Amino acid sequence: MNGVEIKSSFLLIWGIFLGNFALRVVSNGPLGIPGTTQTISGYDTELGNDPICWSSYAAATGDVGIPFPNGELVQNFSLANEVNLASSCPSGTWLKAMAPPEFLNPNFRPRTLEWYSYTIKGAVDLDELSGLQIVSDEGSRISIGLVACDSTRAGFCSPFVHEQANIRENNEMEQHGSTLFAKKRVTGDRHGGTHVHAPAVLMDADPSLRQVQFEVQVPMIINEPGTFFVIGTLQFFMGNDEGEPRWRYDVANALTLEQGERLITYQVPAKILEVSTPVRIFSFVVVGLAASIILFLLIQLSVHYRSQVLKISQAPFLVVFLFASFLATVSSLLFDPRNNWMCLLAYPAVFTSLQLMFAVTLGRLWRINAVVSPLLRNRLQRGKSKEHVRALIPACCPSRRTNIRREINHKKVSLIVALCSLPQIVLQLLSMLLQPSEKSIEFNPDESIGRCVCDDGVKAKQSIAFYAMVVLFLLILVLLVMAHSARQLPSLLNESSVIFGVTGTSALLAILGFAVIAITDDPTISPDVSYLVHIILVLSMTLNSSIRIMMPKLKMVWSGQAVMVSQLVADHNQSLIDSARRTNPKSLMHNVTGLEMNSANSDPTSSFQKSWTRGGMSQTQPSGVSNDDATESQNQESLRQEDFTLLEDITEKQESIAEKHELLSDSSSKKSVSSQEEWIRQAEEKAENENVTTATTAKPSPGTDQVKVKLQREKRQRKKCSNGSSSSTKFLIRQGEAPSRRLTLMMLDLHDELNLITNQITSGLEVPRDKWESVRKNTEQLEEMFSLVRFDWESQTGPCEAENGNEDSE
Repeated sequence: MNGVEIKSSFLLIWGIFLGNFALRVVSNGPLGIPGTTQTISGYDTELGNDPICWSSYAAATGDVGIPFPNGELVQNFSLANEVNLASSCPSGTWLKAMAPPEFLNPNFRPRTLEWYSYTIKGAVDLDELSGLQIVSDEGSRISIGLVACDSTRAGFCSPFVHEQANIRENNEMEQHGSTLFAKKRVTGDRHGGTHVHAPAVLMDADPSLRQVQFEVQVPMIINEPGTFFVIGTLQFFMGNDEGEPRWRYDVANALTLEQGERLITYQVPAKILEVSTPVRIFSFVVVGLAASIILFLLIQLSVHYRSQVLKISQAPFLVVFLFASFLATVSSLLFDPRNNWMCLLAYPAVFTSLQLMFAVTLGRLWRINAVVSPLLRNRLQRGKSKEHVRALIPACCPSRRTNIRREINHKKVSLIVALCSLPQIVLQLLSMLLQPSEKSIEFNPDESIGRCVCDDGVKAKQSIAFYAMVVLFLLILVLLVMAHSARQLPSLLNESSVIFGVTGTSALLAILGFAVIAITDDPTISPDVSYLVHIILVLSMTLNSSIRIMMPKLKMVWSGQAVMVSQLVADHNQSLIDSARRTNPKSLMHNVTGLEMNSANSDPTSSFQKSWTRGGMSQTQPSGVSNDDATESQNQESLRQEDFTLLEDITEKQESIAEKHELLSDSSSKKSVSSQEEWIRQAEEKAENENVTTATTAKPSPGTDQVKVKLQREKRQRKKCSNGSSSSTKFLIRQGEAPSRRLTLMMLDLHDELNLITNQITSGLEVPRDKWESVRKNTEQLEEMFSLVRFDWESQTGPCEAENGNEDSE
């Protein structure tokens, strides 16, 4: 036996011994595969970035070797001895594993139950190995894969954790009848409770090439959360020309450190909170009901568009108000962020509509102030109004004209509405173009829970949408302040008070609502809360405002109730006209409709001259037109009637001016009274002189002296009644007409004081003595004034009362 045979026999015996030893190790425990801190610069060392290579030699026969099948490349393969670990991989053999690109984002969280593609690339130099060819059961193939080892259970992560897990599970089944961890059932489950391996990617290698290079994408899914150490693996067999595998080579490398941490934490898919279906259905029902009510009001407004009540209330602006309210109500459903379009249109549609709605309300309130406040300015001069109204009038209603019914046309109100709405429109357009809002998911700190939101991607201080919201709240604030100051102004259906109540309610609910939204602005809180609060906020502004402003008007229209223009307006306008006449009789005046008239046309004497000319055509005719008695008697009767009309007209105007002057008198009006009385006296004398002259030029009649006596007697009677006691002056109240301004203002003063005292009493507060005395004084004054009131349905008694019944009283 030569030396070669002895060496071969020794190697064979040694191989059998190692095989039996390895078999005993396999049957008794895990394989003893070296690897931990055994390489020079492999990934098993600190900051090691090189791959680790293992090689194993095949046993001569399967009976004496260690079963070590791969299952993908070679079904039956047995080890002759232990697996060998190389201190470094042969030259030309390398491997790199890279995580998916999205993992590089610091805010990205890998999720379980989702596939991610890892990149593995490398090369193999066959000449530097055994020099054999790549073989497998299916030809020249290599297997590329991924292994994610549980960082708390797997220990050192190598390509052999798969075989080790199989051996351990078999031993556990033999000893205990069950495994420590649940069996793997689907791809992505833990194998043996220690690792997850991706499905291998098989790649054909060109047999004619000695250098094999590759770069492949290996998809992996992990079904359970955890922190994993992920490695890329390469496995191939080399054999002879007959295709018999003689060597097995395994190459592995962890994720490159250039990409960051090698440990990857998989989380369960975040629980994305969305508006629930029941809440969504409920919101559709509520919004649909509210929109139907507003639409009903809009239809009723269109049907009764030409009614007196709606004309006075400026129906065109009510149509715009209801349309904006309807649009905002329907658009509130867009606050459910289901897609990018809903996010893009939600705030522009709702905020623009609300801005227009409140702008119309502000314009209509300005109209009330502009029409009514000059009346209260006169009242303030008498010191009978509240301080807040005193401050309101010069601030909100500046004007050089003092007439109360100056023309407030649609153009002026439209200008106010446009000025208040334009900033919101511009900001919303800029927001849509420059900072479009899109659907996004807002997560909690560990990104386990998230909810869908609309986000423009910028901070609040830099967001145009934020400033658009500020503009809306500023408009509401201005409207609230103005409505508070004007809430006691007299207007049709007390609309100033209604606007104040509606605006105050809207502002209060807006504050509470946004406080709730701010408190619940957390990804872990259901978006149902925020969604419902947004809808309630919008409906509280639109539906509440529409019903409270429109229903009183429509009720009057439905009931057919007549509307009286307030005597506060008409009487005050007449008093201003008379005051201007006393100051400058030749100046141009404004009537209640805003049209101008010349003082000459409104002069009592001029009016008399016109009536004289219209009614006394016989006075200008020649005296010889007719000589019979019938014609002469007719002319005399006409003369007497026109003389009486002349004197009655002058006397009525004199008494009317005197009474209006008494209501508007103050410390500076005595001089104008004297000049007015002098002017009336001159007008009266002039009219009487013209009467005498005209009567003289006409055909004489025997009854002229009797007519003059009668006229003088009636004149003395009227003067006696006017110069009598003050109790003879009556305030005539007619059915279907508003009472006089003086009576109404006094009742308003007493009403305010009674309300104040009543509220203090019911609240348990003490009423000051001066308040009681003021109420008693005003009550006595009101009682005294009511003693001068006469109703047109009451019978008239006495000559003076009969005369007073014809007066157009305050």
